Amino acid sequence: MNAVELRRHASVYLKGLGKIIESMRNEEELGKSMSRIAQAHIKWNVQRNHVIVSMGKTEIRQRATNSYALKS
Repeated sequence: MNAVELRRHASVYLKGLGKIIESMRNEEELGKSMSRIAQAHIKWNVQRNHVIVSMGKTEIRQRATNSYALKS
């Protein structure tokens, strides 16, 4: 993934996350948002193991960031 693709992915990811957060108080809207996100993942053939690997890397980065912040 090059820088342009990464930037585009980050933008889409944050937009989806924002939509989920905005709709958390409305169960029907939240369901619609989650369904749209699920359909996009199916369209791009994102599989469970892709998400697990990605989340693992995110957790490792977050731990490193938190550890650095605590030392400062």
